[in-house]
Amino acid sequence: MRIRRFLAFIMLLFFAAGVMAFTNSWHEDVATSVPSKNVLPALQGDRWQEGDIVLRRGKSLISQLLRRMSLHDQTFSHAGILFKESGKWKVLHAIGGEGSKVDGIRSDDIETYCSVNETDTVAFFRVIGEPKLGQRIVRSALALRMDCTGFDTDFDLTTDDKLYCTEFVRKAIQNASHDRISLPLTVASGIHYISCENIYSNRYVQPIYSFSSYVRQTSNR
Repeated sequence: MRIRRFLAFIMLLFFAAGVMAFTNSWHEDVATSVPSKNVLPALQGDRWQEGDIVLRRGKSLISQLLRRMSLHDQTFSHAGILFKESGKWKVLHAIGGEGSKVDGIRSDDIETYCSVNETDTVAFFRVIGEPKLGQRIVRSALALRMDCTGFDTDFDLTTDDKLYCTEFVRKAIQNASHDRISLPLTVASGIHYISCENIYSNRYVQPIYSFSSYVRQTSNR
């Protein structure tokens, strides 16, 4: 019942936004999303630290629905945590379905996570306020991966055995800071959840840099 109500809420957001965009387009130029001819710019690894948060804007229909969970800034649909393994930069993130062989928390090379096949917009953020916090966030994230048995399709913030992407990031940060840093939640239709904008719309998280191949092309109807 809980997940049905939650999915119904997401669908309502998605179709409401679609109706609004369609209605406005009758009297305005049509804005069409098209991919840039350029691939995403070179990744700037010299600016990264372990524990940085990496958000991306996915290209799938599911990603569009997930972006609607953010009530204000709907740029991003997915979040993960940057870390180094065997000298290579990787991203820990919770994912389910969408062709993934791993239902739960997995690690991908940063190049895969930021591939143009997956995303057209990426942003890096850093949690601030405590020394060596980034390293503790990584240790917390790895511990959560050990206990995680799958993706949290119930969007239940009270359990740790299954996690969705932003829930995973939030809990890694809170555990690493011993709950001194708590990211806000969104409440909609009586459901509490954490959206992508909740990750960075607060005083504890600062932007590092972002890049995009997403452009808007206008044409007359």
